[in-house]
Amino acid sequence: MRYLLDNLIAKLIMNNKKMLSPMILKLEEDMNSGNDNAIDIFWEKIEREGAPLIEDIEGDEENSIVTVIWRQDREIDNIFVFSEIFGGWMFGEGDKKTNLYRLGNSDLWYRSAILSKKARCLYTLIANVNEEYEWRDEDVIIDPLNPKTYTPVRDEENPEDIALLVPTENIIEMPEAKEKIWTKERTDNKTGKIHMSRFKLKSDKKERRVWIYTPYGYEEDGSDNNLMVFTDGWEYINLVEAPKILDNLIGDRHISPTCAVFIEGSDNRAKELICNNEFLKFITEDILPWVRENYKVTKNPKNTIITGLSLGGQFAAYAALNGSDVFGNVLSQSGAFAWFIDDKGEIQLDSEGNSKLIEEYKDSEVLPIDFYLNMGCLEGFSKGHVEANNRMIATLKSKGYNVTSETFIGAHLYYDWQDNLANGVKALLVDKQ
Repeated sequence: MRYLLDNLIAKLIMNNKKMLSPMILKLEEDMNSGNDNAIDIFWEKIEREGAPLIEDIEGDEENSIVTVIWRQDREIDNIFVFSEIFGGWMFGEGDKKTNLYRLGNSDLWYRSAILSKKARCLYTLIANVNEEYEWRDEDVIIDPLNPKTYTPVRDEENPEDIALLVPTENIIEMPEAKEKIWTKERTDNKTGKIHMSRFKLKSDKKERRVWIYTPYGYEEDGSDNNLMVFTDGWEYINLVEAPKILDNLIGDRHISPTCAVFIEGSDNRAKELICNNEFLKFITEDILPWVRENYKVTKNPKNTIITGLSLGGQFAAYAALNGSDVFGNVLSQSGAFAWFIDDKGEIQLDSEGNSKLIEEYKDSEVLPIDFYLNMGCLEGFSKGHVEANNRMIATLKSKGYNVTSETFIGAHLYYDWQDNLANGVKALLVDKQ
């Protein structure tokens, strides 16, 4: 796993550089040699075949050159591509900025990257980005050359949620990308039900939503169901599509019937999820007793999973370490283990990938906890993020924990966490019927 990550992060570094596709190199040569029709011929080809450009790399069977292009139709100051495939978080800094390049004085703007032939990822074009990385809504461009788009739902109670920077993104789907089977609509599998309640933590200014998923065929007087607990509940329901994933896993008999609790995040998400004992008690002393009183769910830790993405992955590991009598399984998706709160109460990133939580696991006795941890190969945006995940995995394995780790072809995105959520659930619940 470590070799794979290092190898792919090296490619991310290459993607920060100005690289040209063979097709654009040829176009530039033709234009420089005086072929005035070259650019028109290029656009005619694009209109027939679409974009982005996907071209082979000689001697490389695993990757291709992908080039995002835009045909200028207005005056602009600049145009950026927002996508982790170019090695930048947001729009990058300095020589890592993810701006598109203009080919001479033509109307062609482009940027290339090396990408796995198995990848499927998202990107957005945004023009006129200022020095503070701000833009107007009208400068967000849905690539007109690419018909594949992704438009997630918006939270009606939080329509300006920062989790969704733009309403619609384009999809790059490489030739060998696997079908997204776990979020695919099926006619043969029945769907579960979702019920919503509201709870209030003492420090909350308002009540927060808590959703309870019950699988198809759930019976109030039946046997106990497995239990999953999710932080970032709205995002897991609507962006990761966890209920649909559970429907399909249960319908295909990969796991036995499972209920799930989805807890809405707060406006102070980072401080809530970074090793926060108050939030842990809110879950274990307020929410879960109510759930167990009203639903047929297990009290057995070995059939109970605490699940989180990014900082939620760190919280999941913290919750199990400090509550192994409740949570016997940790499902961490791209866990942000390198983030911590300093003595001044400020949120910081350890660029070396050190983590107080990892040290606590190293120094504590081995507890009855199983782990699934994953990381996307396109997540090298913050120094220390990947390193901390590697360190957590190595620490857990050295202690003798049962650990399943996975590197998926994707980025730090809800869209990419969908199918590998299914992998984590299977890893933790199969054989625990």
